[in-house]
Amino acid sequence: MLMNAQQTLTLEQCREMAIENNKTLKQAETKIEMAGYDRKIAFANYLPNVSATGAYVYNANDIALVSDATSQKLQNMGTLIHSQAQDFAQNLMTAIKSNPAAALEYMNSPMWQTVMGALSQTDMSQTINALGKEIDDAFHPDLHNIFAGAVTVQQPVFMGGKIVAANHIAKLAEELSKTQYDQQYQQVIVDVDQAYWQIV
Repeated sequence: MLMNAQQTLTLEQCREMAIENNKTLKQAETKIEMAGYDRKIAFANYLPNVSATGAYVYNANDIALVSDATSQKLQNMGTLIHSQAQDFAQNLMTAIKSNPAAALEYMNSPMWQTVMGALSQTDMSQTINALGKEIDDAFHPDLHNIFAGAVTVQQPVFMGGKIVAANHIAKLAEELSKTQYDQQYQQVIVDVDQAYWQIV
């Protein structure tokens, strides 16, 4: 049986293979990366914290600020006032006719005749009803779709040096991770060199 010759590796190739496949070095690289993220998180404490919230509610019920009876009175306010004005005019005319002195005064006064004629003939019920409907509509707000929102911005002014200290500690932790990686890297090189020179 024939065997192929084994490949001869140089010291540099052995070092590269050891560095690529060493799990401890990969863990140290991950620790450096995590320390970098921790430093960024610590730095973010200098920045304001912005948050936004929103809410939506659909209300199926019609909400009114006045009762149905009051709503009807508001919508028919003109009709009611016109009816009362007509009753007042009729009662006044009856009183005038029953008193001969008042009837004589009424007949001799064009002003009274004009006022009584205007009072009995003027119909403002539709205009006042429209005004009453507008008032009633104001007491029936559209509360079917309710939206609410808030934006909050928080910025710490003074934290007793906590933010500065956290940033300093995060930087030191990152430097420590890099130093540990360098140590581990050098140890791998030393171990590979010892093994290489013992075999060669």
